[in-house]
Amino acid sequence: RERNDELARLETLDTGKAYSETSTVDIVTGADVLEYYAGLATAIQGEQVPLRESSFFYTRREPLGVVAGIGAWNYPIQIALWKSAPALAAGN
Repeated sequence: RERNDELARLETLDTGKAYSETSTVDIVTGADVLEYYAGLATAIQGEQVPLRESSFFYTRREPLGVVAGIGAWNYPIQIALWKSAPALAAGN
């Protein structure tokens, strides 16, 4: 957040988007997702939650190694953080 302006200028140069958008949306939401998953990292303890009768999901803190995510040209920082922050929180 301290370097929002600098990162927004770089994002504007990279994508050609308006600085008003990169400074108020792209970098800010990227920082939001990093803070969210940083806070969630200590809560990952193998909880199992039933979704419906035939399925469930669970959390597991287990590093799997390299994680890949496909991003997009229009929100590269934001989408990269949406994919990498949960992986980092899970131990990757």
